[in-house]
Amino acid sequence: MDTSTRGTILVAMLLHLLSSQIGKQMNLTCIANGRTEMYKLSNDNTSHVQQLCSQLCS
Repeated sequence: MDTSTRGTILVAMLLHLLSSQIGKQMNLTCIANGRTEMYKLSNDNTSHVQQLCSQLCS
């Protein structure tokens, strides 16, 4: 597991999400509301992942 993947999983855990990543595709599930989305990531920017998590759980 590379550093960016570990960081992404840590972000997901802090925001009460489940995540899985295959290449540049990430599946996020918000535990609070049950919403699930698949995202194509253009880079490994942690702040971008945090924004996606926030949008999914709001």
